[in-house]
Amino acid sequence: MVRISGPDSARILRALTGRPVPPERRVVLRSVKAPSTGETIDRCLVCFFRGPASYTGEDVVEISAHGNPLILKKICEAALEEGARMAQPGEFTRRAFLNGKLDLSQAEAVAELVEASSDLSLQAAMRRLDGGLREETEAIREIILEALVHLESAVDFPEEELEIYEDGQVAEGLRDACEKIEKLLATARAGRILTEGARVTICGRPNVGKSSLLNALLKEERAIVSKTPGTTRDFISETLTLRGVPIRVIDTAGIRREWGDAVEKEGILRSSREIESADLILFVVDGSQEITDDDRYAYEKVRGKEHIVVVNKTDLPRVADLTSLPIGDERGKVFVSARTGEGMERLEEAVSAALVGDEKGVRGDVLVGNMRQKELLEKGREALHRAIEGLQEGRSPEFVSLDVREAAEALGEIVGRVTTEDVLERIFSTFCIGK
Repeated sequence: MVRISGPDSARILRALTGRPVPPERRVVLRSVKAPSTGETIDRCLVCFFRGPASYTGEDVVEISAHGNPLILKKICEAALEEGARMAQPGEFTRRAFLNGKLDLSQAEAVAELVEASSDLSLQAAMRRLDGGLREETEAIREIILEALVHLESAVDFPEEELEIYEDGQVAEGLRDACEKIEKLLATARAGRILTEGARVTICGRPNVGKSSLLNALLKEERAIVSKTPGTTRDFISETLTLRGVPIRVIDTAGIRREWGDAVEKEGILRSSREIESADLILFVVDGSQEITDDDRYAYEKVRGKEHIVVVNKTDLPRVADLTSLPIGDERGKVFVSARTGEGMERLEEAVSAALVGDEKGVRGDVLVGNMRQKELLEKGREALHRAIEGLQEGRSPEFVSLDVREAAEALGEIVGRVTTEDVLERIFSTFCIGK
């Protein structure tokens, strides 16, 4: 499809087809020709949308051609001859935002919808595109603005509003807004993971079955499996979707106190770096052998980080005494056999729960989708905390109102009520051309 947006769209369509513009929103068959030569490029389906009832809010033409890139290239060249120009990345959606067809959170959801790689990612992006995040943030903003009205009235008309200011109603409203922001922020990790994907690192000492576990997760023979310790010298990275969650899973070199050569040493150093950057770590032990000093040494690198202990080789007699690992009350253990597949379903459930929480909740909740939204919510929360603290300390309402106004503006920025050209450039430069 070739899409043209702007006030000259109808004129360009007439020039390309040599025919009158068809009735609005009606798909018709037209020959599209090169204006300079009259050569027929293709027989296409064309549709005209008159603004503001279009995606961008402007007049829009859509030309659906046969799927040959050469044909689409020639149609674009013909449109350029008639005065059109090539769109910048995200320009159609940017125009939709500037013309009030979408708020900024919805515009961001368009890019997330295009890039979504799983069912859960699609659903999360679609809820934001439907305005779910806007509704949540606007409801909180209304609470904040109501408190701001009372604060500013207490300054201008102290004899009328001072009682409301002093009896705690304003502070109660601000605490309510804080609680609602906290609930939204609690979804930020799951929202980021569904949008960007999660990094899941498999680690442990050599020869516990890390590569076999990777193959079992991928359901294919991706990594080389050998009984010889140190076979994996560098990390292996593959992408998959696990119960609706997009994941990049990384199989790392085995970690041990003493390495064999410089290559293995470098592999262990890279393993440590992957552990530091992981959203979740699968720490693998061999359940058919005693826990070793190398197991304990490797485990020290994941303690305190989000991890699951995977006890592998359940198809063999259990020998390992897991109490000798200082697991404590941290993330639980899952018993699997990477060779037979036993326990892999339970592991997948545990990984999904650790990354995004309850699947039903994720499917039903509106999730914060990116770092920009998260940072603005945090900014609003901190401003509200300062305002509540000011009320508790008995500060004058004109000073408290400054923090409350900052919180309202931060939430307004999420949907683009207040924004700057730099912010728009950062957001829309990440879009693909044509959106």
